[in-house]
Amino acid sequence: MQNFSTPQNQYTSYQSDPTKNRGFKKQKRGGMSKGGIAALIAVCILVSGAAGVGGTIVANRYLDNNSTESTSNTDSSIIYQNVNSKENLGDTNYNVANVVQAVADTVVEIVTEQVSTNSIFGQYISTGAGSGVILTEDGYIVTCAHVIEGATTVKVTLTDGTSYDATVVGSDTQTDIALIKIEATGLTSAVIGDSDTLVVGEPAIAIGNPLGELGGTTTSGIISALEREVTIDGTTYKLLQTNAAINPGNSGGALFDNNGNLIGIVNAKESGTAIEGLGFAIPINDAMEVVEQLKSNGYVSGRPAFGIYVYDVSDDTALYGLRNSDYKALLNYVNNYGVYFLKYTDGQTGDLQFGDRIVAIDGVTVSNQADLKSLLSEYKIGDTATVTVSRISDSQSGRSNMLDVTITLIEAAANN
Repeated sequence: MQNFSTPQNQYTSYQSDPTKNRGFKKQKRGGMSKGGIAALIAVCILVSGAAGVGGTIVANRYLDNNSTESTSNTDSSIIYQNVNSKENLGDTNYNVANVVQAVADTVVEIVTEQVSTNSIFGQYISTGAGSGVILTEDGYIVTCAHVIEGATTVKVTLTDGTSYDATVVGSDTQTDIALIKIEATGLTSAVIGDSDTLVVGEPAIAIGNPLGELGGTTTSGIISALEREVTIDGTTYKLLQTNAAINPGNSGGALFDNNGNLIGIVNAKESGTAIEGLGFAIPINDAMEVVEQLKSNGYVSGRPAFGIYVYDVSDDTALYGLRNSDYKALLNYVNNYGVYFLKYTDGQTGDLQFGDRIVAIDGVTVSNQADLKSLLSEYKIGDTATVTVSRISDSQSGRSNMLDVTITLIEAAANN
């Protein structure tokens, strides 16, 4: 196997043209010191699939007489809280046991299977696990996109042990939110809170499925920070931070306030072994905006996309995976680590060719797929971009030429 840890002699690193660089806005980070220098928070998406396990809701109707409103009178209605949760922060009757008793049946366990193929084992099945939250009485469930990503089958188990096959309604990797559906009626659904009214120090309760084996596990703590900016795989999220214990398996599970309203969807934790008490959740207001679009369209509309499929050759493991994929012919073009063009999305055509290594877009260096994702925020649908590629000109020697290709950004659909 060729070692790509150092540049090949016949290639030189692409140098960004400073006259072409787009004016990226500097990210505003939540400072972690008085000097304003933000520490980089190393976090891991709570894994699903073969390598690990991925991953709720107190309804006001069970705890008190707070009024709620729903989007309709059908079983597919989503119940929203319409009172300010901060009014009850001093309620001495609050305790975790009451909240958990009220919301237990809204938490589900999720198990996924993914069929993979390699030259040694042939076809095999890998499994993952996570959690989800019931949104409607007829079976719409919110979870994290990474919990069900790549899954060929998704199974949901309720607290009474009943299992259902689930279908994926839509998934949005940019926000890590997915919506799935089971064919059931009369389910206990969550009451949606308002994450915009949260305050630091407010009680928080997490319920999930740690390790994929301990469904219904409850931990409690407080809201430690609001709008914490955390970057994961090139995507920056604004998340709620909590010191309620979060573990692999909690992904897709819920974070509640002390009134039992769903205020967040758990999706990440700090990955260092020396630090505890750093868990993160997607604010429910952000999550529900995505859910509504997934329910209506199957994807989040109005976002730009480059309209291409690429393969990220970031290490030798990626190369090994390429050998066992439908695109193993790409190995004839790989001469360095980087992002390689596979094909255009449906209905799109252009001058990019199979095996082109993308080295820059509008003069901004591209080293991996995360770079491509971060660049998208600088464009709108219909914009044009100049893609600089390294194209193999002599397959025997591996020599390549640099050239520019123009693409037009399209509306993203179904994560393409």
